[in-house]
Amino acid sequence: MPLTSNNFLGEKADPARTRLERCLTLDPYHIPPGSKGPEVARIQRALAILGWPPPPVEIDQSELDQQFYGDTTAAAVAAFKRKWGILNYENKIDPIVGIKTLTRLDQMMADWEKRHAPPPPSPPPPVVGAAGVQIGPVGVRRSIIESYYRNCGLETVGPGQVTTGVVQSYSTFDELLDVLLARNEKQQIIVNHGNRFKGLIIPFARGTRFDGTGNVIFDLSLLADQEEQGTLDPKGFGVLDTSARMGVSPQTTLGMVHKLVEIRKKQLILHFRACTIGVNRGMVSQYKEAFHAPLVTFHSSRLFYVVVRPAQIKAGHTSAGEFAKHTSTVKKRYRLFQDPIGLLSDMLIGVVDLDGHTNVESGSLMDNRTPDEVTGWAQFLLRQWRQGNAMEFVVPVMWENAELTFHCPLEEGWRQKLEWM
Repeated sequence: MPLTSNNFLGEKADPARTRLERCLTLDPYHIPPGSKGPEVARIQRALAILGWPPPPVEIDQSELDQQFYGDTTAAAVAAFKRKWGILNYENKIDPIVGIKTLTRLDQMMADWEKRHAPPPPSPPPPVVGAAGVQIGPVGVRRSIIESYYRNCGLETVGPGQVTTGVVQSYSTFDELLDVLLARNEKQQIIVNHGNRFKGLIIPFARGTRFDGTGNVIFDLSLLADQEEQGTLDPKGFGVLDTSARMGVSPQTTLGMVHKLVEIRKKQLILHFRACTIGVNRGMVSQYKEAFHAPLVTFHSSRLFYVVVRPAQIKAGHTSAGEFAKHTSTVKKRYRLFQDPIGLLSDMLIGVVDLDGHTNVESGSLMDNRTPDEVTGWAQFLLRQWRQGNAMEFVVPVMWENAELTFHCPLEEGWRQKLEWM
């Protein structure tokens, strides 16, 4: 009877698979203590998953790291055989993996894999329109964000996605108003640093150090209301006070108010991609009212744009899945991605939060690192990636500080964290 579990099968041309297939059928090829190699690692992994030895006893970490069939691995094998009554020709329990032991391990692993198989991927959300993209003063990560919008060309905005057009830049709130006035798309994506206290963190105009637009957006909205009603006093307290709070001249404030009135006529749908502004829903509603936007989308979690540049798994390791045993923490999180239909080899992505804001590091491993595999995973996670023969791609991730995982755009977790008003 051939091997049936993915754990023991591995790749077709895998020497460890050949070794295990011989062990399954021929007594001279049993695997005794003292053995070393990837076939031992697969036995250790099966024992760990199936719960042998029972906690709190564990196979020693040094044996796992070296893929070595040492004393603790032998004890785990013996405990497994004792549980299932697997005896040798002398009707005794021994610590050797032979035909009967491997057959039982393989059958039980195949059953476990069926029970824990990931569900088939959901159909991608429909494309429901087009949007312009504006990227603010986000520092050195701007090139990463721009690569995402240029090469993916899609943004998830709830139950659907929109295609993204030319990426524009702005460095002040005044310039953002200019960009929005010049764009033709009905929907606009605004990428910027943010938080629940300041909203979009961006200087109001050149020469000012004040950047908390969320603290003044209500006042700008009131001034825009007055201009629409013909009651705005250019020298009144409202203009002077708002100018002082923004650190700009009254003339600059009046110019911004006039631009805001003109933008209101366009009835833009706005997609704010700024960390944690959704925690302050009252402030988000003030942005919505200021722009007279019929709909805004936003999020309360943090948002990172992560470079995925997979490294080929090193010799001596059988799968990226081996590294998924690393425990995720709130600062360092690992995710193993497995293709439910088996066309792509496993990929592991790790993301490390360095400063609690926007400074992160990422790393990834892939079982079979080729341009086709990397592009395949980009398409799996993002729907499309336009860069041909890519050996890297960029994926946005929603990151909730209290969680131990992160979420990608096509996943239900991402859509759950995306809010709208």
